Amino acid sequence: MFKIDMHVHTYYSYGDGINSPEEMIRAAEAKGLDGIAITDHDNIEGAQEAMSVDTGLLVVAGAEVSSLEGHILAYGIHENVPMGLSARETIEAIHGQGGIAVAAHPFDHRRSAVGELIFQLPFDGVEALNGHFLKDGGSTKRICQEHSFPMTAGTDAHMAKEIGSCYTVLGNLDDYKAEIVSGRSAVEGKPVPALMLFEKWLRTYVLRQGKFL
Repeated sequence: MFKIDMHVHTYYSYGDGINSPEEMIRAAEAKGLDGIAITDHDNIEGAQEAMSVDTGLLVVAGAEVSSLEGHILAYGIHENVPMGLSARETIEAIHGQGGIAVAAHPFDHRRSAVGELIFQLPFDGVEALNGHFLKDGGSTKRICQEHSFPMTAGTDAHMAKEIGSCYTVLGNLDDYKAEIVSGRSAVEGKPVPALMLFEKWLRTYVLRQGKFL
């Protein structure tokens, strides 16, 4: 079985991510992961850079796209998906590139989340575990199981040290998209420690002030 962290940000998530694509890949290697999805906010610059890194890991090109109704994870894309589209239009744009669309942290209402739209729109999967959703308590995973939604898991890492807290388990890396869409994926992990989340918040706050920590 193969472990992939499907939700990772780099410093191409401007003002939000800390580390370079290569640093995130090296952290994933150190944690014993088999793959990593680079999902910066509304751009694939980090994913494109990551694809050029010399590594034995599967590197998935993706983005966390800001739709009008909430964040949607795009996997297997090769161009930026415009932000500000409706959730349905965002899914269609992702599918138009041959990618798959996964609802990011759908019930974490502290952040932009699609919520009940997972029952109404043609998502290819739902992020059942997210390392930054401390209050979920497994409820999203239970909803996915009850409704037979394909599942993914990702740390939502913004620092290298967070990598691997949550990950997706696949039986085959050769066609990860088919593994997910067919419902053959499993999810594992636990929330990122609160102290580490505070460190992330502090470092990104300083970064947004134009300073370095």
